[in-house]
Amino acid sequence: MSQVREQSLIDEAISEFKKKDSNIISIFDNRMCNYCGACYLVCPVEAISYEDGNIEVSEDCIFCEKCLNICSQNQEHRYSKDFQLRERNDSILKIEPKMNKIPFGEIISLYNCKSGRRDRKEFAMVGGAVTSILECAIKEGIIDGAITIDFSSGRIFPSSVLITNPDDLLRVAGSRYLPTYSLYILKELHMMDNISSVAIVTLPCQAYVIDKIRKDNDTKELIKKIKVVITLLCGNGLPSRDEVAEFLSKQGLNLENHNFKAYREKAVSKPYLNPMNKNRYVYEENSGKKKSFASKRVFHTRGEKHCGLICPDYTGIASDISVGGSGLSKNIVITRSDEGEKLTKLAIDKGYLVKLSKFSKLNRIVVNFMGNRKRENIRKAYKRTFT
Repeated sequence: MSQVREQSLIDEAISEFKKKDSNIISIFDNRMCNYCGACYLVCPVEAISYEDGNIEVSEDCIFCEKCLNICSQNQEHRYSKDFQLRERNDSILKIEPKMNKIPFGEIISLYNCKSGRRDRKEFAMVGGAVTSILECAIKEGIIDGAITIDFSSGRIFPSSVLITNPDDLLRVAGSRYLPTYSLYILKELHMMDNISSVAIVTLPCQAYVIDKIRKDNDTKELIKKIKVVITLLCGNGLPSRDEVAEFLSKQGLNLENHNFKAYREKAVSKPYLNPMNKNRYVYEENSGKKKSFASKRVFHTRGEKHCGLICPDYTGIASDISVGGSGLSKNIVITRSDEGEKLTKLAIDKGYLVKLSKFSKLNRIVVNFMGNRKRENIRKAYKRTFT
C-alpha cells in the first residue's frame, strides 16, 4: 500500500473522531474498529452493547464522547511525545542489533523460548510461551486468574473468559484471528470479590487502551486488578465481523439461528512453517455436520479497510510482556516492565519455559521477516500529522 493511501485512511479516521454529536457506532460502521471492547467498558450510561461481534448503541446515549476518547483507533491521543519516546528502538541495539529494524520499542530483555511442557506445545499456535507463562503465574500464586479468549456455544466469534484453573489453559491455548472483544469481561471482573489480580492476553491495540484507562482517574478503577499485560505481536489487523460472517455463510453454515458450536482443534505435533495453514477452526452444527478451515482463510477475508491499516503498533509497547514466533515451535519473548521481567525469569527458573540459546541466524530471519519495517509508513504518517 502506498504512503498516499495510508495517509488518506489516517486522515479519514481522524475526521471521524472529530465529528460532533457522534459515538462509537460510526467507527464500527466505517470498519475501523479493532474489537477491543473499551467503549463498552467506559460508557457511563451503559448505552453500548455487543452481540456476537456486533456493536449496538441504544437511545440512552448522551453523546459524552467517552467511547471516542478511549477508542484505541483514536490515534491523535496515541501519538503523544510520551508514546513516541516509548516507541524508540534504542535498547534493541544493545541486546540484538541485528534485529534493530523491528519496532520493538523500549524493552528490558529478549528471550528465545519454548514451552517446557510437551502437551502445552501441542495446543499452541507456535511455541506455547504464553500458555506456559500464564500457568506459571497462576500456579505460583502471582495472579488469581488469566483473561484470554475462547469460543462459546452458539456464537460465531470467540469471547473473553476468565481462567482460574491452570488445567483449563489448554482449552483456550492458541491464537484466534477473529474479532474478539477481549476487554468486555473487565466490567464483570471489577465486581468479583474473589479475584484480586489477573493477567490478560491482548493485541497491541488493547494493551494501549488498558494503559490509557489506567491513566484516567475516571476509569482506572475498572482495571486495577490487571497485574500483567501479555501482548501477541500483531502485524496485519483483523477482518471485520461482516466479512467473517459472509465467509462462514459461504461455507454452508447456518448463521441465522446459531445452532452450532465453534471451537478450535489442538495443533498436531508436526510443526507448520506457517501455523495459520493448519485447519484449526471448527464449526459444528447440531446434526453433527462439521466445517473445518485454517485461520489463514478467515484472515484473507479482510477487505480494503481494516484496523491494521491505521494502527502503528506492531509489538505492543504498552504491555509488560510481548510474545511472537521466532521459528518452528519457538517464541520470542520481550519483557518491558519489572513485573514482566520477573515473571518471565520465574517461568524459566521453574521450568515452565525453556530458554533456548541466543537467537540463531534462522531465528533472526524469521523474526525479521515477520516484523521488518512493519507499519513503518503508518508511523511516519502519524508523525507527519502530529509532530
